[in-house]
Amino acid sequence: VAEDKYRIVGSSAWRVRAMIERGEQQAAADELPDLLKYAADISHPVSRLEALFLLFQSVFEVDNCRRLVLDALVEACHDAKSWKSGDRLREAAIMLAFAGHHGQANEVIGAMPLWRFRRQAVERIGRGQRREPRPFFW
Repeated sequence: VAEDKYRIVGSSAWRVRAMIERGEQQAAADELPDLLKYAADISHPVSRLEALFLLFQSVFEVDNCRRLVLDALVEACHDAKSWKSGDRLREAAIMLAFAGHHGQANEVIGAMPLWRFRRQAVERIGRGQRREPRPFFW
């Protein structure tokens, strides 16, 4: 039976988030290379970007982890050529700007296609819209 890479990456976001919340940032960072390899093997491009967006949110507060996953997310969004690409990049840009990561937010906006999601991201960031990573544990 073949492994379902989407399920592995998606469900691992919770495990990685738990490590971070327990102060085990290095252990979380150590998990990322394998998870990013699994993500690259997800054959459906929209599933790949969804798994990476979940992983991005789980590592959001850890700078070096966020950067690694963000790069993979942007690449996956370009490969997907779906409305979800624009939606997830817009949300990532707003999340980054709200958290004060303006350079990364601008990189994401610059990587977005010139369409409605890019305009929405710029407008919403300009209005100071709040967007935080999803809560993994309540």
